[in-house]
Amino acid sequence: MTLEDDFVDELDLEYPEIEIETDDLKLIITLKKDYSKEENIKLRKKEFFNDLESFIEEFRETPESNDLMLYYDLENFEKSLKDNNDNKN
Repeated sequence: MTLEDDFVDELDLEYPEIEIETDDLKLIITLKKDYSKEENIKLRKKEFFNDLESFIEEFRETPESNDLMLYYDLENFEKSLKDNNDNKN
């Protein structure tokens, strides 16, 4: 598969998306907004990153963000139950 094929595949998507990964996070970003109205790529990127920052700020205040962090409470709780059971045996 060539780079051109990859690009054409991306064009076939309903919305463009990209998967990015760091040591701490893996995100799939799907763009629902049409950023093509801005012809200047620097301004287009600025608009995108402003939207991304707004999204993060909104998400920070949602119950879903709390639920995501509660995952670690559940994991720690399950681990402590296992440790307790192991210690009893």
